[in-house]
Amino acid sequence: MLGAGSGFSVAFFKIIFKKTIIVHIDGLEWKRNKWNYFVKLFLKQNTWLCYRFSDFIIIDNKALLDYVPLKFHYKLVEIGYGCDHLPEITKIEPPYPYALAIARAEPENNLQAIIETFLSDNKINLVIISNWNDTAYGRSLKKLYSDQKNIKLIDAIYNDPKLLHQYRLSCKVYIHGHSAGGTNPSLVEAMAAGIPIIAYDNKFNRITTNNISIYFNNIFELQTHLNNLDSICNSKMGPSLKDYALKNYQWENVTSNLVKIINNKNIDNR
Repeated sequence: MLGAGSGFSVAFFKIIFKKTIIVHIDGLEWKRNKWNYFVKLFLKQNTWLCYRFSDFIIIDNKALLDYVPLKFHYKLVEIGYGCDHLPEITKIEPPYPYALAIARAEPENNLQAIIETFLSDNKINLVIISNWNDTAYGRSLKKLYSDQKNIKLIDAIYNDPKLLHQYRLSCKVYIHGHSAGGTNPSLVEAMAAGIPIIAYDNKFNRITTNNISIYFNNIFELQTHLNNLDSICNSKMGPSLKDYALKNYQWENVTSNLVKIINNKNIDNR
């Protein structure tokens, strides 16, 4: 099962069919700002049911240990993501320098704060790739900012991985605003591109990037980093992030650990 919202299903299948249940809790869904109080309460209850009735609980980031009750820690297995699937392409120099963000249009990804930072700084353009038309939040941002000259809001790219990766390779810096959840695949892919990353400051992003990136908590801090962009781009951050990603985020490890769990075998970090 994927996602903590499957808690009632997990309990049902475990009680009725007594099968081995493996749940990937996929971050902290009940803490997302897009949900109202009652939905958050429902999701939190579902999360507890996942903890209680699953045989294995997959987490993708060590920081999630703090949110799982200690009595269920014996079920935990940490399995991340891979980045070695990215296409081999040649970097193309863009006609203008730009910063890049790739994220779903959700409040907890801080897209508005990122945009607001760039409105006061026209030295570099901002390109954000997102599913703008799929959420009310996304549609409102697109309506507010699509006419800004240095802000490019591009619709999500799902079927052209080469084009998406070209956007990564050609940017000067990657902005990662995700504030909720575990390890974000979009961050891992940006690391593998070998570009500098300015990430929202939380323990999930720090663990994912191994504290190699630089971090921000608000618009002021992000603006301060952008003012030092030349030194950031000339640093060894990008290559260091790439080396770490290629060594630690491999799909072969992901799949082999999943197979071990399916076969009811322990893996090293259980």
